Amino acid sequence: MARTGRGSPIEERVRALAHRFADEVALALRQEMDHQVAARVLAVVKSATRTDGRRLSLGGGPADRRIGKPPVPVVCPVKGCCGEGLRAKHNFCAAHAGQLTDGEKRRIRTAQQARPTAASRAPVKPGPARR
Repeated sequence: MARTGRGSPIEERVRALAHRFADEVALALRQEMDHQVAARVLAVVKSATRTDGRRLSLGGGPADRRIGKPPVPVVCPVKGCCGEGLRAKHNFCAAHAGQLTDGEKRRIRTAQQARPTAASRAPVKPGPARR
């Protein structure tokens, strides 16, 4: 007697084995991917860990291409200060960010931005002609 519907008992067994095999392969791939992602995150954290006790900023979100890279060092714009500036405090060191008034900070930052940087003074190499 011929069966109608899904197929013969052998086809059902083969289909069940194929589904089981696919599930086990998917599980193995997910586990391997979890291990690879965990190893990569650990490597990034270890490479970004500082030994001098300072905090590390990992950047500003998914669009930031600098995630995992060390922050760009800046110098406090106050004349005579050699402290490391903080980007969140408009490049002022922690001491000057709290001491100066907003007007003084604005004046110093404007003067700093008006000065030419080393990159802007560097000679420009001629590149290929653009059309």
